[in-house]
Amino acid sequence: MELLEIAKKRFSVRDYTDQKVEPEKLNKILEAAHVAPTAANLQPVHLIVAQSDEALAKVGKAANIYGAPLAIIVCADHNKAWVRPFDKKQTGDIDASILTDHMMLQATELGLGSVWVCYFKPDVLSKEFDLPANLEPINILVVGYSAEGEGDLNRFAAQRIPDERSGFLRQAVKSHHIKAQPFSRGLRLFIFQNVGIGFFQNPFNVFVAKGIEYVLADFMRGDQSRHFQDF
Repeated sequence: MELLEIAKKRFSVRDYTDQKVEPEKLNKILEAAHVAPTAANLQPVHLIVAQSDEALAKVGKAANIYGAPLAIIVCADHNKAWVRPFDKKQTGDIDASILTDHMMLQATELGLGSVWVCYFKPDVLSKEFDLPANLEPINILVVGYSAEGEGDLNRFAAQRIPDERSGFLRQAVKSHHIKAQPFSRGLRLFIFQNVGIGFFQNPFNVFVAKGIEYVLADFMRGDQSRHFQDF
């Protein structure tokens, strides 16, 4: 299954069967979390896997988990998270959400339903699981076999903001941030030889390629004004 198909297939499941999540499927979900990127690769995320009746009851004191047989509490470790120096923003909540998204999509690929829960009482979770002060519960991923069937793959036209990327990108290319100047001869030749002339008929391709050209130009000039944080 392609990634876009998985993303379309996923929907928020709020009714689950009694069937347990098999250990091999849980392991794949956790592996998806393990390979997820985090800021500066600091991996400031702690997972609590609740499967037993006792553990699920504890989670249930803080959130509605819809009778699911599995809940994964995703915590940010504030002692390990990368901090942006300009405004002291910690990326722990971002990192935790990246892991949550990886696990959610992996669950979908495995034929499982899920719902990403943010409506919960973090103080209750901290107390029930005796969490240290540096661990903050960010998300709960509820997982199990859906009792709601499958999601409508064609629902996005009605449920999402209209896709106006082409108009946006044409406007962006005309803005003062990315001037609509001709491509360099070297870049044009590379695209013709390796991609084809159809590349230039898509405004998104033009936008991205122009941005790449500017970044490469900065590096060639030794411009140190741009800083890149690897996620």
